[in-house]
Amino acid sequence: MYWHIGTDETGKVCTLRGHVLNGSTVVDTFSVGNFFHRDEVYRILSLWCFLEKYMEHGPQGAAPASGDEFIYYSTRVSVRNCLVRVVSNLPPLLVSLRHKLFFFYYPLVFSLVLTQWLALKSCREPKWPEFIEAPCASHSERSSIWTEPERIGQFLSDDVFYKRLLEKERFNKSVFENSGFVGF
Repeated sequence: MYWHIGTDETGKVCTLRGHVLNGSTVVDTFSVGNFFHRDEVYRILSLWCFLEKYMEHGPQGAAPASGDEFIYYSTRVSVRNCLVRVVSNLPPLLVSLRHKLFFFYYPLVFSLVLTQWLALKSCREPKWPEFIEAPCASHSERSSIWTEPERIGQFLSDDVFYKRLLEKERFNKSVFENSGFVGF
């Protein structure tokens, strides 16, 4: 595997990408996590740090502090989650003009939500092969399973959770800004 921060053709959107290598030949490429604006590269670096800690130390070692063992992004297929994903990926200007562009905005959002929901419902849920699941089953403990929300943003209504999420965001940003990382 070769890991790097990749950008789209405009250079404005970044993702954490992995290349599966066969010698020096790239066999497959995939992105991990969400995509971010190039000014938010610290989010990708914090994602990489999380993945590295998880691979080295398991789920217990991946949380920055006790109480951080939660997943804030739901992957469950629901119309509500599709709506949140679609609206969060629309340009902010379009969202701010949604009332003025009513007859354009809502049909667009509805068609994108429906398309995403149908695509997700028609896909097979990924499953690890048995040769990977078997060794993991003996190591699994209920205490190492992180809480996963039913819907995107479910935990944001909890003040303690939201406050901790903002603290981690500020910390990750300060680490990135003080690291000397020059960028692209």
